[in-house]
Amino acid sequence: MPKNRLAVLAVAGVATLSGVTGIALGHGGGHGHHGDKRANKAAVCNLSGTQLLTTETSPALAARKARLDAAVAAGRIDQATADKRFARAQLKVSLRKIVRDAQIAPLLTLLGMTEQELRDAAEAGDSLRDIVEEKGITRDQLRQALRDGRKAARAALRTACPKPSKTPKPGTTTNGTTTNGTTTTGTTTNGTTTTGTTTDGTTTTTTTGTTTTS
Repeated sequence: MPKNRLAVLAVAGVATLSGVTGIALGHGGGHGHHGDKRANKAAVCNLSGTQLLTTETSPALAARKARLDAAVAAGRIDQATADKRFARAQLKVSLRKIVRDAQIAPLLTLLGMTEQELRDAAEAGDSLRDIVEEKGITRDQLRQALRDGRKAARAALRTACPKPSKTPKPGTTTNGTTTNGTTTTGTTTNGTTTTGTTTDGTTTTTTTGTTTTS
């Protein structure tokens, strides 16, 4: 492994978490039928204005915007399509930065360095091993920082893209309440059973977790 490989990987912070690379975002549809199916199952990612990168803060987005503008000018796509594609790219690039920043933060804290300082050290020829040894950091401390970084990255992704809550299936009993389409039935509280009448005229009684319909 090249001398600076470990430092470069740490600085790059390329997340290998499931769902980060090639994430199917709820913000925009996928490409084709399979893309639509993935999008329907995806979490909805909502980022604030301060979290979203722009063409001024991201060279990658600036390049993407230039390519889309050229495609519009050439008549290959319309402006609405270009805007939709840019919004999707903006969300993906911004998410990657959020996850990467969360992943590398514990390592930077352990080293007592900023990301730029770590980059500068790598460019100067110092490997991460050199820096760790110079600062008296043990291998176990380094491994723990990397584990903490992976956990932080997952937490950041879950915060930015919470999974939608599952809708109970008809006939499912949850905490004593049974759903039957648009039906509302009785509930059981502290061992007391209440019988409710459904909208379709049937009566449902819930007793200690057992549901019977008459």
